[in-house]
Amino acid sequence: SVVATMSFRFIADVAQWYHLVRCQNRTEEQALDAVQRMEREIRLVSMTAAADTSLFLFSNRQGQTNTLQLISETLTYNGHALAEGVAHFSLTYYDATNGPLSAPLSADARNLIRRMAMDIRLTNGGAASELSVNFFYPRTGTLK
Repeated sequence: SVVATMSFRFIADVAQWYHLVRCQNRTEEQALDAVQRMEREIRLVSMTAAADTSLFLFSNRQGQTNTLQLISETLTYNGHALAEGVAHFSLTYYDATNGPLSAPLSADARNLIRRMAMDIRLTNGGAASELSVNFFYPRTGTLK
């Protein structure tokens, strides 16, 4: 009976560890997918219409308006979920001298953006993933 108890405990521990690893992988994949999607989309920015700590509204070169926004614990892009279980999300904007711009940004301040920092922390079943990413604007006014 001792061997059976130890075997059962070992199997339970392995199952718990496996569940945690799967949650961690899903959380990291979701965070990376969200960042990669934003890297692709933000490269086409032609005009920033609104910029706040949890909202980035912009037009792309094709004239489409796009929205990156945190709603409750879900990071959305044009209303579609990019990442769920968002424990922390923050956008910070900087000018050409690397000075922070106060959010929400006025129309004049939005024209000064040269860098946008995105901090995101996701949680899922005891697992967590945190990323800090910078997007830089070249002189033409679009991000690279």
